[in-house]
Amino acid sequence: MNNKGLPVDKKERTISSKFAVKIKQAREKKGYSLKELAEKIDSSASYINRLERYERKNPTFSLFILLSEALEIDLWELLHIAVEEKEAETKSVDAILLQNNFSIRGIDNVSIDAKTCFVDIIDMIANKLDKRCDFKEFLQLGEMIRRLHEILDNDEEVRKGA
Repeated sequence: MNNKGLPVDKKERTISSKFAVKIKQAREKKGYSLKELAEKIDSSASYINRLERYERKNPTFSLFILLSEALEIDLWELLHIAVEEKEAETKSVDAILLQNNFSIRGIDNVSIDAKTCFVDIIDMIANKLDKRCDFKEFLQLGEMIRRLHEILDNDEEVRKGA
């Protein structure tokens, strides 16, 4: 940090992985493709893709503003998500899963897409399914699990091809 309390190196400016998840979820909710969002913020689809996969970890403030406007997310909410404290005493399950590497089905270091899908499944089980849930919710859970397997299959293919 410099004498004004601002980060001086890229490591200190690294955003939370929740920012990547938020951007992807907001883009998909708006129905935008990577290319459409890139055009709205005068960026490239590949850069947006790397942000969503948490491969780019220090976007500029102007990008925050553009993303906030294009995705209709409150700028302060977006900034809060991006700089969320990394050293909390108690971490949520989603934070632990999104911020750490782990393996599923023998696939090491699963992609951010797989992590996000896995978190969504856990969230549904923990927060939405109860003894009053109906068949549609179980079908939705089954679809989420199928999607996770598709993502993992793709991750596996990508790693084999690399």
